Amino acid sequence: MTKQGLILKGIGGNYEVLVEDGTKMVCRARGALRHERLSPLPGDRVLCSPQENGFVIEQILPRKNVLVRPRMANVDLIFLVLAAAPEPDLFACDKLTAIAEHLGIEVVILINKADLADASVLAGQYASIGYETRLISACDPRTSLEDILTKVRGKIACLMGNSGVGKSTILSRLFPEQEIRTGQVSQRSQRGRHTTRTVELYAVQNGFLADTPGFSLVELEEFSFLDKQQLPAAFREFSPYVEQCLFHDCSHTSEKGCAVRRAVEEGKILARRHENYCRLYEQLRGYKEWQTKK
Repeated sequence: MTKQGLILKGIGGNYEVLVEDGTKMVCRARGALRHERLSPLPGDRVLCSPQENGFVIEQILPRKNVLVRPRMANVDLIFLVLAAAPEPDLFACDKLTAIAEHLGIEVVILINKADLADASVLAGQYASIGYETRLISACDPRTSLEDILTKVRGKIACLMGNSGVGKSTILSRLFPEQEIRTGQVSQRSQRGRHTTRTVELYAVQNGFLADTPGFSLVELEEFSFLDKQQLPAAFREFSPYVEQCLFHDCSHTSEKGCAVRRAVEEGKILARRHENYCRLYEQLRGYKEWQTKK
């Protein structure tokens, strides 16, 4: 009998699937999916059927979105984790919010390690754009994280951010019964030692929360996700001004008569956000079209 389920994780060609009756089973993907160039991903809703050697994934149901990195599907909510200290990576934050905006994914920004540095101004800046932003200290047991679980109810959510910002520490606080490995960041490679390297979904509040692999600044360059013409719409604060530009094909980087640039000069748009937009625009200019459609 065919069963419908949700992929929680995949390791070595095997996929752990949570089926409708609440049980978990290990499945392999039918070879036909490979011929269709479809790879099952955590977050995929699938149809599975029994075979002689166990269950196989027969079909991947239509996806609402796919994250290129980390590879997962059907994401409703991203908890974007920054570290208040030693220095928050705001380019990574702005790139990831742009990806989420493009894919129609809700974002909540968690500024971790708020006990080490005052990040209230930064939190206020993102809140003024319209992003829900919270200051937390995941290592401090006095900091409550329960409201994070409430946000996950009925959704597929994930924690994203650079290596070492505290994603796995947050998850360990939320799921103390799980064996979630945490570690410090290697100063040589800027990767987390003993940190998450695969995506796994954890059931909570009738929803699912995933820990995802961290990334370094070098790896961040691999996040090709849209073309440069789509980028302005991924910066939500640009929307009141883009139609006021002198040229309809304005890139909002250097043109005369650009209403977005004028809004930056008038303090209506954060100069730092616009600088990161320009950096992303230049990065996307270097991509061929097929590279932005992964």
